Amino acid sequence: MFRMDLHIGPHSVNVVRMDQEIIEKIAAAIAVAERTKKWVATKSGIAHVTFYRKMQGGGAFTVNEVARIADALGIDPIELLPSTFAQAREAA
Repeated sequence: MFRMDLHIGPHSVNVVRMDQEIIEKIAAAIAVAERTKKWVATKSGIAHVTFYRKMQGGGAFTVNEVARIADALGIDPIELLPSTFAQAREAA
């Protein structure tokens, strides 16, 4: 896990990259949608090899990839991001 504190003016934002949480949320969303990893990779336009590698923790999904996966599954991308993103959205 990579951690970085980002300071923007008087506000401090804790930015935490939680690849494993994203992977778990993607896996759960795939199960709920009753789809396969192959189907999601195809529909999201991510090469199957890349999708499987990232699902095994061999690299991080980009925000763009997460958005495309969410679109393929018909859900809001925030559902696939770490809980800190949802909390920040609710606070805004």
